Amino acid sequence: MAAIGDLLPDRDSCCCDLPHLTRRQVEVLRYVAMGLSNTEVAARLQVSARTVDHHVAVMLRMCAVRSRTELVGLCYAAGVLVPGRWPPEGSGRLCIRLGGTS
Repeated sequence: MAAIGDLLPDRDSCCCDLPHLTRRQVEVLRYVAMGLSNTEVAARLQVSARTVDHHVAVMLRMCAVRSRTELVGLCYAAGVLVPGRWPPEGSGRLCIRLGGTS
């Protein structure tokens, strides 16, 4: 079975100059969208909680949001996460673009 990050395209496949998440950030984001704490995400990914804290902090800053909830909502709105799927799935999109244009 492929890892979550293996299913996402490289950043090079998009030509826009907007902020882009990394494959690993989307992997973390999916677990955050499931409601897992940073410690729980770390256990699933077999990394330290500090590493997950760093990924979440970078995504919050990059997306200019104040909370994990806002981050998840923005990523659904930008099309990074697929609506109506459980558990949350990445769409393959990595750019944080709003407004329905690609």
